[in-house]
Amino acid sequence: ALIGDGALSAGMAYEALNELGDSKFPCVILLNDNEMSISKPIGAISKYLSQAMATQFYQSFKKRIAKMLDILPDSATYMAKRFEESFKLITPGLLFEELGLEYIGPIDGHNLGEIISALKQAKAMQKPCVIHAQTIKGKGYALAEGKHAKWHGVGAFDIDSGESVKKSDTKKSATEIFSKNLLDLASKYENIVGVTAAMPSGTGLDKLIEKYPNRFWDVAIA
Repeated sequence: ALIGDGALSAGMAYEALNELGDSKFPCVILLNDNEMSISKPIGAISKYLSQAMATQFYQSFKKRIAKMLDILPDSATYMAKRFEESFKLITPGLLFEELGLEYIGPIDGHNLGEIISALKQAKAMQKPCVIHAQTIKGKGYALAEGKHAKWHGVGAFDIDSGESVKKSDTKKSATEIFSKNLLDLASKYENIVGVTAAMPSGTGLDKLIEKYPNRFWDVAIA
């Protein structure tokens, strides 16, 4: 299964993760995280630790912990569980592990070798597993990198400058008209607020945010 970090905020995604954590169906989920949510780029040490977590050593370590918990007396079980939890806290995948899924990552989503290696490791686990791949939106085209809203959906543009190619008689879009009128009304009536599902610019509410940040709510992908 393939899912983006934006879609992961939807309730249906968590329903699916909850079901997988319970059924233990051997499913591989590739999470494409393009730095717009979930987590920021992680440094070399964290990358090393996360890769180590995906190795057979870590999986073997967890199995040994489970066996140890079965044979330890009740008085020692609490400390053993705390040790296991502390070991997991150094990874950004604690959420998925707590839901009952395995976690690999974060890996470089632009590195084919890393992706193939992670997929092989996930398949070998025979359990539901999340592969966290970090990518850069617009990768390969410098003018698009980092400018998420502008390049989310574009029409014709000049490849050298990145500027949109518009006809001289192009009329304002419905979104632009809505945005202007909403802003005019909001300046007159304080009870007007904006609510969007992770699309402030796409719905024309970005101007409202700039002028009235306290009268706007982004409820994410509902």
